[in-house]
Amino acid sequence: MVIAGTNAGEPVDAIVVEIQLEQDEAKAWALLFYIASVWRELGCHTWAMLFSPRHAVLVWAQTRLYPRRPELAPLVITPDLIPPITTLEHALSNMARAVLSVVLHGQGPDAVACACATIQAIIQLAPPDIERYLQLVQTSISQDDMQEVRDQVPTQVREHLSEWELESSLYRNGLDKGLEQGLEQGREQGLEQGLEQGRQQGLEQARGVLHETLLQLLQARDIEPDDSTVARIRACTLLDQLQAWIVRAGTVSALDDLFE
Repeated sequence: MVIAGTNAGEPVDAIVVEIQLEQDEAKAWALLFYIASVWRELGCHTWAMLFSPRHAVLVWAQTRLYPRRPELAPLVITPDLIPPITTLEHALSNMARAVLSVVLHGQGPDAVACACATIQAIIQLAPPDIERYLQLVQTSISQDDMQEVRDQVPTQVREHLSEWELESSLYRNGLDKGLEQGLEQGREQGLEQGLEQGRQQGLEQARGVLHETLLQLLQARDIEPDDSTVARIRACTLLDQLQAWIVRAGTVSALDDLFE
């Protein structure tokens, strides 16, 4: 999600909003890629903001996501900044804030009350991204708390929620079936060959993403790489080296500093 402030219709500042449920080291370069992409698209200063219902994830994002470049850490929103929204009236008045309150308080004593109020508001207001909002709420609380929410919400809301969950389950089952069929075909064609091809294709795609991330980040910071620099970056096949360059690109002021 991207939020941009404007002046006379022109973007002034932008924030990339991320909801993080688990610690993921790949987020270090992914956040820089998001920032660079938005900065390049909108042409304005861009920051990252991270939400999580898990305290350990918040601490990790603040202190260990960029251990050598702490200034690159995203803005971290802690539960005390957004109090729990536990009434339907309050949730209806600001649904987006209610969803964030579930994300931040989904592991605490207010989890069920927040989720009940927020799910009812989402279903009543029926926003275009209703499935995404419901999924955010459901993944932010435990399965036991979710069952308690089902027991507490009105019948009409429970029926709507059950229908959505059924569709989501069918979708997951379809993916599982497709994966099973694909694996079976892979066995028939030669499992070893298929795995090796898949591994090589995955590595090649990862390198391509890192190449583009690094180049876009440099351009977003007004550091225009020359042809030899572009060639050197694209020639690099070491994922660790590319990730290190991406992190360094967030702070250097000249191309010569990137490769030191």
